[in-house]
Amino acid sequence: MESSPSPDPEPVCGNCQVHVADGAGSGNRGPDSAWFPHCVDCARAVADQLELILDRPDGQPIQILRCRWCGLERACRPGWSTRCHICHDEHTAQICLHDLTVLYDELANAENESATVLEAELRTFALLDENSPMEAVHLADFIAALAAFEELEDRGQPGWTLLAAHLSGWPWEISGSRKHSHGT
Repeated sequence: MESSPSPDPEPVCGNCQVHVADGAGSGNRGPDSAWFPHCVDCARAVADQLELILDRPDGQPIQILRCRWCGLERACRPGWSTRCHICHDEHTAQICLHDLTVLYDELANAENESATVLEAELRTFALLDENSPMEAVHLADFIAALAAFEELEDRGQPGWTLLAAHLSGWPWEISGSRKHSHGT
């Protein structure tokens, strides 16, 4: 007796993890962004996050975008929907934030840096004074920024001016790549 293939899991929003309808534009599903399905609310939350700064340089099928929230530049294909490699938002699921806080702990151990030094760097990055509460989203953005800058540095070449890159899976999946990149 042959077993039937298991059904594909119900799609979930890459940002908030709520179940979304199959197929963009149906039910509560907005346009996919950064390779992931998005619910309508999460798609709206980042609809104006990026601004176009360079459109199809030298006729190449690529756009250079800048995050209006943090200033990071990234690349994307014309007409595709994407979001910042670093910035999470008020809709981002706690599980996504938690996974990045684990990386923060690993970084503190690997770098042998004191929690005080990392906390000071995080507060500076997030523009938080010493009395402001640190939230998981601040930590997630900080880890994504550290990882993104390291990844971009690794992709650089002598004599190059790095304009932007597409890091597949970010800001949620810092390591590994689910799909191909648009390039650097």
